[in-house]
Amino acid sequence: MKRSPKSRLGEILSGCLVAVLIGLGTVALTNADAIVASGDGTWGITRSVLAVHVVLVALPFIAISILPNAGRAAWLTAGILTAIVWSLPSLDQLVRKGEGGANIGLGIFMLISPLFILGGALAARAAARRRGRASG
Repeated sequence: MKRSPKSRLGEILSGCLVAVLIGLGTVALTNADAIVASGDGTWGITRSVLAVHVVLVALPFIAISILPNAGRAAWLTAGILTAIVWSLPSLDQLVRKGEGGANIGLGIFMLISPLFILGGALAARAAARRRGRASG
């Protein structure tokens, strides 16, 4: 069933809004954890870095919202992978007990993580579409 371009644009914009909200929520949760872990009541990073983190979290969800007929499987997979990936810095801090320097490898992984998250979401979308064709 074809949708009008106006309704498709509305879907994309609402999907982008949800993506930004997911980004804000994820970054707020991970930084709240950092505040509790550090005990000093500071965010520990600058606001510009927080904005970059929100964009990194939101990117896969924005891409999914642009895709036609992305489906729930893509959104759910991206959500699960995002939760796993963005819990890694907290886990790293717990394991290292805040000692040592910055974990450069983890930082690089976090920068490219949107690609892995989007890849997982696209794989879930493809699997759901195949399953739908096989049952239909």
